[in-house]
Amino acid sequence: MRSEDVVDSRGSIPSRTRWLWLWGAGCVVVIIMAFVAGMFVRSPWEAAIANAESTPTVTAVVEQRTINPERDLITGTVTLGRDETVTVIATDTPRQVVTQIHTKKGETLISGTSLATVSGRPLIALHLPFDLYRDIHGGDSGDDVTALQQELTALGHYSGTIDGTYGARTAAAVESLYNSVGAQPPAVSADARATLTEARAELRALRTAASASPTLNTPEHQDTTTGPTANDSTREGTSDTTRASANDITAAQRRVTEAEQQALTPLPYTEIWRLSTPHATVVSTVKKGADLAATDQPLATLRSGDSTVTFRATTSQTSAFTQGSPVDINLTSDATQTWKAVVTKVSDFTTEVGDNAPVPGRDITVTIEDPTGLHQDASVIVRTTTAATDVHGLAVPIVALRNDAGRTTVTVITTRNGDDERTSIPVTVTATGDGYSIVESTELHEGDRVVISE
Repeated sequence: MRSEDVVDSRGSIPSRTRWLWLWGAGCVVVIIMAFVAGMFVRSPWEAAIANAESTPTVTAVVEQRTINPERDLITGTVTLGRDETVTVIATDTPRQVVTQIHTKKGETLISGTSLATVSGRPLIALHLPFDLYRDIHGGDSGDDVTALQQELTALGHYSGTIDGTYGARTAAAVESLYNSVGAQPPAVSADARATLTEARAELRALRTAASASPTLNTPEHQDTTTGPTANDSTREGTSDTTRASANDITAAQRRVTEAEQQALTPLPYTEIWRLSTPHATVVSTVKKGADLAATDQPLATLRSGDSTVTFRATTSQTSAFTQGSPVDINLTSDATQTWKAVVTKVSDFTTEVGDNAPVPGRDITVTIEDPTGLHQDASVIVRTTTAATDVHGLAVPIVALRNDAGRTTVTVITTRNGDDERTSIPVTVTATGDGYSIVESTELHEGDRVVISE
């Protein structure tokens, strides 16, 4: 046994053992200090993770700026009016055979022209505010007669008073309408003709009888003596007979007038097709010789109304498409031909989106002046026609614009006592370009900070 490893008789620890104890205690102290320090010191990785999980607020300063407005270019889909099927109303004729097609597929059916001839009778198009609902005869009156007179006037067939009564001049205008399309005017019924013949014969007979009766009230037949005479009773009886004859003639004349009204050329409502617009495009027709009664199919399909393009414009684009402003239209597949159009409708702001409206905004409808060459559902590009000129004013980044209940707004941040306060301010966009929008607002000022994202 080595002498330094033995505790002496006084209980003292050898020096080597003391050093081992001191070294162990020091290590423990260092570990504790390192743990404590680690609680207060953060590594760069921890800071990066914390920053990645937070959402910073990005702002921009409102400034005066001059921009060159962009010429807005948006895609849309063509709608060539509304489609409607033409059906022929059944008549006493058991078959409805199409013998002629006067306005063919692709042609324009104009008010006052014939679409087709069915079972020997024409189907004439008229631009009317509502469908005719009855056959119109002489002496009839009503709103349907008024509408008929108005359209016949517009077509140049009628020049009389628009009084809502179907008289001789209106009947003559109907005959002129039929003659203009090469059709025989509607026939007067046999009963009406017979009634008129009888009434005229009765009137002639009464007039003949009246002319053959002596007139006793002439001066040469009157007694010049005073007081009653033997001839007084004779004169009274003759006077009664004369009055009765005059009344009969008046009544007969009235019956003739009524019969003449009933014998005017009528207008069967089954031979008139109402156009909701002055003209329509024929989309399709049946073949000549088709029996509509046997096949229960429509005579034709018409397309009427304005040809339009509807598209969704974002908040920043809406200012370029004000109602009444002109636009150009080109096919997306071929930009060589241009169609002229006018903005006719701007909807309220909507957040509803779909295939043809991928973003919130306003739906813009433009009406095409002449759609010749376009087809239904054609994909087109809509461009503003206004020449772009530099615009100067209060500017904010486009991405700072927000929509709040249909209003365009920006969010302004104001720092007070170290805290950020947010205020939504309405603005009006007057121009867009170069990534900025020129806005007008009484509450927004140069130097304000607006939120871009947060």
